[in-house]
Amino acid sequence: MSAGRPVQSSLTMLTRFKSLWTLILVGPLVCALFGLLSGYLAVREPKLAAAFIGLGAVLALVSRSPISIALLVAPASFNVSRLSIGRGIALPDVVLLVATILSFPALARLGTPPGVTSIRRWFGVYFVAMLAIVVIHPSSRSLIEAGHRTLLVVGPLSVGAWIYLSGRTRIALRLLVGVAAVAGVILFIYGAAHSFGSSASLPLGLNKNYVGSIFGLSIIVTLAASRELELKPELRYAAIAAIGGGLVGSHSRAAMLALVVGIFVWFFRTHSDYRKQSFMIAAVLAAAFLTYAGYLVSSQIADKAATQNTNSVAVRNETENATIALWRTSRLVGVGIYYYTDPAYQEMNPWLVAPTNAVVEALAEGGIVLAAGFIIFNVGAIAVMLRYRNPLAVAGLACVADRLAHGMVDIFWTAGDASLPWLIVGMGMAQAAVIGRRESGESERPEMRGLLTQ
Repeated sequence: MSAGRPVQSSLTMLTRFKSLWTLILVGPLVCALFGLLSGYLAVREPKLAAAFIGLGAVLALVSRSPISIALLVAPASFNVSRLSIGRGIALPDVVLLVATILSFPALARLGTPPGVTSIRRWFGVYFVAMLAIVVIHPSSRSLIEAGHRTLLVVGPLSVGAWIYLSGRTRIALRLLVGVAAVAGVILFIYGAAHSFGSSASLPLGLNKNYVGSIFGLSIIVTLAASRELELKPELRYAAIAAIGGGLVGSHSRAAMLALVVGIFVWFFRTHSDYRKQSFMIAAVLAAAFLTYAGYLVSSQIADKAATQNTNSVAVRNETENATIALWRTSRLVGVGIYYYTDPAYQEMNPWLVAPTNAVVEALAEGGIVLAAGFIIFNVGAIAVMLRYRNPLAVAGLACVADRLAHGMVDIFWTAGDASLPWLIVGMGMAQAAVIGRRESGESERPEMRGLLTQ
């Protein structure tokens, strides 16, 4: 016994010495080297230096609080900057990828909600269809895009469930709504300065339909997840007004029409006890955006010359006609995923660009095989969501309906707005799982207690 005490005492002192050494020397040394390298790169490669500093910040954030990365997934959708790696990786994809990797061990500890597992299985149908097309039309372009689309669905499902089960739902939703409200005010002012004309079509460098879609989804979240947001009514209505102003400033007719679809889904899926409270706001928003979108569409159609040649109606018509003609050359298996990034197709026909209809895109890329996989996945996922009527599940369903409606008249698979609905769905499936566990009387894990009150 006495011989062991000096050894134990020595080990304790050595441990303390190492901790002190780390605190006094290693920490500052690492920071100094990081600063020197950042300064060196800033002089010679400013973009690389910015990426290096950002990577350091992310690593520091992850080491302190991994869930923080997950909380950035939704607000990061408003920044579509691309890193100069390969063909360019969108910032929302980078944040989502890191958060997705971190979510898997977290869900292994917390438990994956059954709804998330079911939707993953339905996505598996589309995934198998994509793999088949990649094998038939092999290219690095197709393989990378298949992985990207998998990330846009499977990633946010896992991240959303992780956020809810970690008790961070309120802050995640507030970050989304807060950033959307600030961006909405800026874009409304920008649009007003340009008389809400065509000059405001690309506010602050963002694609009008992209940012319009994000605004529409943010409005749905604000309406359908009001209890989870825990905002005073005055603040909630102010946020809706600010985000709605941004949607008007974006000039996106597709986003406005899709929002109306999402609002109807939210209204009819919410519990009857809340319909009286939500009827007026749902009716006002739907009528306002439907009227304004109808006015914008009719104004474009009224310009006969532009409708036949240059405006968005003409572009969509020409693109869809060219894409369907391409599909007819290979009806069963299409010509390959992400084919429109190959210059050869635009040399063949200048209208063979990114299709503005998700189903038509699937037909051209993978023929009946890929289109069937896409439809089966979405029908199956919606069937899973229809089993639940908890607030976040309803919000997720409304967001998916919004995005699908938008995808019938615009590019569907894009970083940010394609993943945001599935982030909300992941939260909704986790909330449903916790409610189901409570109602069935099953014991909860200690780390999941109190989630029903968020």
